[in-house]
Amino acid sequence: MTLFFIVVMLGAAYFVFTNAVQGGELVSVPNISGKSITEASNILTQAGLELGSQNQVVNEKVPEYHVIVQRPTPNTVVRQGRKVNLTVSQGRAEVKTPNFIGKTLQEAFTGIEEARFSNGSVARIPDSSAPDTVLAQDPAPSHGINVGTEIHLLVSDGVKQDIMLMPDLVGMPLAKVKLTLASMKVQVVPYVVDNPGQAYEIVLNQYPEPGTTLSPNQEVNFDVRLRPTSDLANARRKATINYIIPRTTEFTTEVRVDTIDESGNRVVIYPRITDYVDNRPPRFQPGQTFTLTDLAYTNELTVEFYANRTLHQTYDFSGGNDPIITTNQQTAPLQDTTIESIDLPSL
Repeated sequence: MTLFFIVVMLGAAYFVFTNAVQGGELVSVPNISGKSITEASNILTQAGLELGSQNQVVNEKVPEYHVIVQRPTPNTVVRQGRKVNLTVSQGRAEVKTPNFIGKTLQEAFTGIEEARFSNGSVARIPDSSAPDTVLAQDPAPSHGINVGTEIHLLVSDGVKQDIMLMPDLVGMPLAKVKLTLASMKVQVVPYVVDNPGQAYEIVLNQYPEPGTTLSPNQEVNFDVRLRPTSDLANARRKATINYIIPRTTEFTTEVRVDTIDESGNRVVIYPRITDYVDNRPPRFQPGQTFTLTDLAYTNELTVEFYANRTLHQTYDFSGGNDPIITTNQQTAPLQDTTIESIDLPSL
């Protein structure tokens, strides 16, 4: 009896084993990596397999709803009807767009790259804010977008000014010049010159040149010869000096020129560093003429000439009068002045 039951139990176990293990036919698992879920399902069905579980994960390289990994792996031999489980891409992770409004264009570019977005187009419009200030962005701040998305910017191009061109003033009567420049947003600084033989109150020279683009509040200069009884507001004067190099105990003479304005400010206008020869001040022959032109001043100006470090001659200008020239027969010590801080008079 016992032997009978053992035989029955072994037969039943064999039946269960053969039905459980044998199943359908053997098939090779196809490669569905990189396929869309729909396409992968069709391929598995054709192979006699079933679509199993789908685990979605963020992936920046594999498109959304496409297979990243499959289990069993491709080419594995399994029975028909076996389920193939998938890891599927959820696409790129969405993050909130940073706020670049109010930042400079360069700051925005840096922030976009650091946040792993891409720099998009840049449009400009006139605006009262500083040039290159970000006014708007697309996508807008705090908007959920994928990493790598382009961010487009609208930036300020600054306040647009009307283009002003320097008119041709040379030969124009002074009265017409005043009317012409009055409508322009520039600083007019005329220079009164005394050029015998030139017409009175006619522009003789100008700066900048005609046709030059002018900026708001830019200084505009012109030369004019006034009648003795005329006056011109904000006018400065120009002087020219022809200084004769004196004879000294040396074969050649070193010359230095200082100017002193009406406030007592002293400036060395000659020699400049660029005038030096072999790192030494230039020297002149006795009797040679040393000419200074366009010495500009408002009311008063003193010009001192030093010969071999001795004060030789002084020119005192006041208004439109001829200069008072003083020649010093006795020596005077040279004022201590650092050559490196030389400034030229503003012309």
